[in-house]
Amino acid sequence: MKRVLFISLVIAFAMMACTSEKQQEQKGIHQMEESLFGAENGFLVPGKAGDMIDAYLAYADRYPDDTLSPEYLFRAADIAMNMGNSALALNLLSRIQKEFPHYQKVAHCLFLQGFIWENSIGNMEKAREIYTRFLALYPADDFADDVALSLKNLGKTPEELIEMFGKEDAGTK
Repeated sequence: MKRVLFISLVIAFAMMACTSEKQQEQKGIHQMEESLFGAENGFLVPGKAGDMIDAYLAYADRYPDDTLSPEYLFRAADIAMNMGNSALALNLLSRIQKEFPHYQKVAHCLFLQGFIWENSIGNMEKAREIYTRFLALYPADDFADDVALSLKNLGKTPEELIEMFGKEDAGTK
C-alpha cells in the first residue's frame, strides 16, 4: 500500500514538474515574441529571429502533442519566410501538414508553399502544382479566390499584369 502511494506521488510530482516546465517555456517564448521586433522601427531583429525560430522548434519537438506546437511551427515558418529562408519555411509548412493534418491553418500552409515557390524561388511549375492541389483539396477555403487568381496570373511580369488590369479597367467603364 505504501509503495503504491509512493509511486502515485512520484508520478503526480513528475506531471506537475512537466507542466511547470512547459508553462515556463511558453512564458519564455512569449517574452521572446515581445522583443522580436525593434521597438523603434517595428522591423524584425535578425539575431532574435533565429533564436525565436529555435525556441519554436524546440517546443514543438519537446511537446509534439501540445496544441501550441503547430501554431509555433507556423510562426517559425512565417519568420523564416520573412527572413528569406525559403527552404526552412517550406520544410516547416510541410511538417505542419504531415504532423498536424487537423490544424486550423493547414490549408494556409499549402497556400504559402505555393506562394514561396512562385515568388521567392521562381519555380512556376511547382507553384502551379501546389496551387492546383490547393484548389482540389480546399475549394471553399477563404484563400481559394487568391489561389485561383495566382494560377491565372502565374508567371506574368509586373508589366503584363499592369497592362492586363488596365484593359480590365477600360472594359468596365
